[in-house]
Amino acid sequence: MRARPAGGAVDTQRLLTVDDVVAIACAEIGREHLPDHERLGEAVAEPMRRDEGRDMYPGVMLKAAALLLAMSRTRPYPVANAKVSLLVTTVFLNRNGLDLQADDDELVALVAIAATGALSVLQIAAALERFSLRLPQPG
Repeated sequence: MRARPAGGAVDTQRLLTVDDVVAIACAEIGREHLPDHERLGEAVAEPMRRDEGRDMYPGVMLKAAALLLAMSRTRPYPVANAKVSLLVTTVFLNRNGLDLQADDDELVALVAIAATGALSVLQIAAALERFSLRLPQPG
Protein backbone atom coordinates (compact mmCIF):
# COMPACT_ATOMS: atom_id res chain seq x y z
CA MET A 1 0.00 0.00 0.00
CA ARG A 2 1.31 3.46 -0.92
CA ALA A 3 1.26 6.23 1.63
CA ARG A 4 -1.04 9.13 0.87
CA PRO A 5 -0.53 12.63 2.20
CA ALA A 6 -3.39 14.52 3.80
CA GLY A 7 -6.17 15.21 1.34
CA GLY A 8 -5.73 11.90 -0.46
CA ALA A 9 -3.23 13.07 -3.07
CA VAL A 10 -0.89 10.46 -4.48
CA ASP A 11 2.68 11.22 -3.40
CA THR A 12 4.32 9.85 -6.57
CA GLN A 13 2.76 9.67 -9.98
CA ARG A 14 2.57 6.41 -11.86
CA LEU A 15 3.82 7.35 -15.31
CA LEU A 16 3.34 5.53 -18.60
CA THR A 17 6.11 4.05 -20.71
CA VAL A 18 6.35 3.86 -24.49
CA ASP A 19 5.46 0.16 -24.23
CA ASP A 20 2.33 1.06 -22.23
CA VAL A 21 1.23 3.54 -24.89
CA VAL A 22 1.89 1.08 -27.71
CA ALA A 23 -0.20 -1.56 -25.91
CA ILE A 24 -3.06 0.91 -25.35
CA ALA A 25 -2.98 2.03 -28.99
CA CYS A 26 -2.76 -1.52 -30.35
CA ALA A 27 -5.81 -2.53 -28.33
CA GLU A 28 -7.77 0.40 -29.74
CA ILE A 29 -6.57 0.92 -33.32
CA GLY A 30 -4.85 -2.38 -34.10
CA ARG A 31 -1.28 -3.53 -34.57
CA GLU A 32 -1.16 -2.53 -38.22
CA HIS A 33 -0.85 1.16 -37.24
CA LEU A 34 2.70 1.45 -35.93
CA PRO A 35 3.84 4.69 -34.34
CA ASP A 36 6.79 6.85 -35.19
CA HIS A 37 8.84 5.71 -32.19
CA GLU A 38 10.90 8.90 -32.01
CA ARG A 39 7.79 11.08 -31.80
CA LEU A 40 6.12 8.68 -29.40
CA GLY A 41 9.18 8.66 -27.16
CA GLU A 42 9.20 12.47 -27.09
CA ALA A 43 5.50 12.60 -26.20
CA VAL A 44 5.74 9.99 -23.44
CA ALA A 45 8.82 11.70 -21.96
CA GLU A 46 7.21 15.16 -21.84
CA PRO A 47 5.43 14.75 -18.46
CA MET A 48 8.80 13.81 -16.89
CA ARG A 49 10.62 16.84 -18.30
CA ARG A 50 12.84 18.78 -15.95
CA ASP A 51 14.45 22.19 -16.23
CA GLU A 52 17.48 22.97 -14.08
CA GLY A 53 16.58 20.01 -11.89
CA ARG A 54 12.99 21.15 -11.35
CA ASP A 55 9.95 19.17 -12.40
CA MET A 56 8.30 21.11 -15.26
CA TYR A 57 4.92 19.52 -14.54
CA PRO A 58 4.48 18.96 -10.80
CA GLY A 59 1.36 17.03 -9.94
CA VAL A 60 -0.89 14.54 -11.65
CA MET A 61 -3.05 17.05 -13.56
CA LEU A 62 -0.13 18.96 -15.05
CA LYS A 63 1.54 15.70 -16.07
CA ALA A 64 -1.73 14.45 -17.62
CA ALA A 65 -2.12 17.75 -19.48
CA ALA A 66 1.48 17.62 -20.71
CA LEU A 67 0.93 14.05 -21.92
CA LEU A 68 -2.32 14.92 -23.70
CA LEU A 69 -0.77 17.97 -25.33
CA ALA A 70 2.41 16.15 -26.38
CA MET A 71 0.54 13.16 -27.78
CA SER A 72 -1.93 15.28 -29.72
CA ARG A 73 0.69 17.71 -31.06
CA THR A 74 3.42 15.22 -32.05
CA ARG A 75 0.93 12.88 -33.76
CA PRO A 76 3.02 9.71 -33.39
CA TYR A 77 0.43 7.45 -35.05
CA PRO A 78 -0.59 7.46 -38.72
CA VAL A 79 -4.28 7.43 -37.68
CA ALA A 80 -6.48 8.11 -34.64
CA ASN A 81 -4.05 10.34 -32.74
CA ALA A 82 -6.86 12.17 -30.95
CA LYS A 83 -8.39 8.90 -29.78
CA VAL A 84 -5.04 7.50 -28.66
CA SER A 85 -4.15 10.78 -26.91
CA LEU A 86 -7.37 10.73 -24.91
CA LEU A 87 -7.10 7.03 -24.06
CA VAL A 88 -3.50 7.34 -22.93
CA THR A 89 -4.36 10.35 -20.77
CA THR A 90 -7.31 8.49 -19.26
CA VAL A 91 -5.14 5.46 -18.43
CA PHE A 92 -2.53 7.75 -16.86
CA LEU A 93 -5.23 9.36 -14.70
CA ASN A 94 -6.68 5.93 -13.81
CA ARG A 95 -3.25 4.72 -12.67
CA ASN A 96 -3.13 7.75 -10.43
CA GLY A 97 -6.54 7.24 -8.83
CA LEU A 98 -8.62 9.51 -11.08
CA ASP A 99 -11.11 9.11 -13.89
CA LEU A 100 -12.64 11.44 -16.45
CA GLN A 101 -16.37 12.14 -16.15
CA ALA A 102 -17.44 14.28 -19.09
CA ASP A 103 -19.58 14.08 -22.17
CA ASP A 104 -17.80 12.60 -25.17
CA ASP A 105 -18.35 15.89 -27.01
CA GLU A 106 -16.52 17.82 -24.27
CA LEU A 107 -13.55 15.47 -24.33
CA VAL A 108 -13.37 15.42 -28.14
CA ALA A 109 -13.46 19.23 -28.17
CA LEU A 110 -10.70 19.44 -25.55
CA VAL A 111 -8.43 17.12 -27.54
CA ALA A 112 -9.19 18.89 -30.83
CA ILE A 113 -8.42 22.32 -29.39
CA ALA A 114 -5.33 21.02 -27.60
CA ALA A 115 -4.01 19.62 -30.89
CA THR A 116 -4.17 23.08 -32.47
CA GLY A 117 -1.92 24.57 -29.80
CA ALA A 118 -4.63 27.03 -28.75
CA LEU A 119 -4.52 25.86 -25.11
CA SER A 120 -1.66 25.97 -22.64
CA VAL A 121 -0.75 23.08 -20.38
CA LEU A 122 -2.34 24.99 -17.49
CA GLN A 123 -5.60 25.41 -19.39
CA ILE A 124 -5.68 21.73 -20.29
CA ALA A 125 -4.89 20.77 -16.69
CA ALA A 126 -7.77 22.97 -15.48
CA ALA A 127 -10.17 21.27 -17.92
CA LEU A 128 -8.97 17.81 -16.87
CA GLU A 129 -9.39 18.80 -13.22
CA ARG A 130 -12.96 19.91 -13.93
CA PHE A 131 -13.72 16.61 -15.68
CA SER A 132 -12.01 14.37 -13.08
CA LEU A 133 -13.21 12.47 -10.09
CA ARG A 134 -11.31 10.39 -7.59
CA LEU A 135 -11.67 6.63 -8.02
CA PRO A 136 -12.61 4.63 -4.93
CA GLN A 137 -9.54 3.22 -3.22
CA PRO A 138 -9.42 -0.55 -2.67
CA GLY A 139 -10.19 -1.23 0.93
